[in-house]
Amino acid sequence: MSSATISPDRAHATGRLQDAARGHPLRAFFLVTFAITWTYEIVVCGLFDLEAIQWTIPATFGPAIAAVLVTRAVEGRARVRSFLRRLILWRVDVRWYLFALVALPAVVVAGYVFMPDAKQNVDDGALVIAATYASSLLILTLLGGGQEEPGWRGFALPRMQDRFGPLKASLVLGLIWGVWHLPLFVFLKDYDNADPGFVATALMFVVFTACYTVGLSVIFTWLVNHARQSILLAMLAHGSVNAATNFAPATALPLMVSFMAVGVLALVIALATHGQLGYTEGQRSAPDRSKRGKRGLRVSAAS
Repeated sequence: MSSATISPDRAHATGRLQDAARGHPLRAFFLVTFAITWTYEIVVCGLFDLEAIQWTIPATFGPAIAAVLVTRAVEGRARVRSFLRRLILWRVDVRWYLFALVALPAVVVAGYVFMPDAKQNVDDGALVIAATYASSLLILTLLGGGQEEPGWRGFALPRMQDRFGPLKASLVLGLIWGVWHLPLFVFLKDYDNADPGFVATALMFVVFTACYTVGLSVIFTWLVNHARQSILLAMLAHGSVNAATNFAPATALPLMVSFMAVGVLALVIALATHGQLGYTEGQRSAPDRSKRGKRGLRVSAAS
């Protein structure tokens, strides 16, 4: 039998990459994330001029892929398995499900539903709206945004808030998250209902980043800090807000106002928690630091 061998040069290069990732895991994560996503979007949307949003779906798995690759390089396969278990970590207090699936999308809808012509997509009966929301939630949790969360809230957030504190970590991560979307605004027409033209698109991108991704980053930090760092709940929350924006009219202003409403909610949460966002001083963000609550449920140690 013959065994496969790795050339000294390749082994040396692999070792150097692993050492670099171990020394700077967050930098490695963001570098790999942007490399995967932006390379794909520049080639597919830019060079091949494929503008349908469906073509961008593979690119949105960039953060999750980067999280797995860097976790394996830095901490080994055992930690990858521990990380992936958080994808199915569902035993959290029911109130956080209610917030993620009901209250949060309600804020998104409330941001535009009172505007002129904003009710055109919510005129159907309650059962039709509920069924549309449920089906959209499932799709968008798995393919329309939620699949990013293993990277953003699963890998980056725990390390960033342990290093910088919860509020600063959320603000920086939200800004990076917004910039990560930049090729979509550049290459896709009317992305997030942006009006044609450089100024209109730039304005939508600024509001999207400053209010929506930064705001959601603060909100999601508060959510997962109370939910045992559950990646599943972050995915559901991401899917729910994207599903809620699907009911908005296809014009720029209502969606901008909705983004601003998310920013206001984030500000309220940040002020109400004095910037702690459910994170206790000295608490590590890893889920194995959580305490066991009543009836065998594991709940976060954060207050």
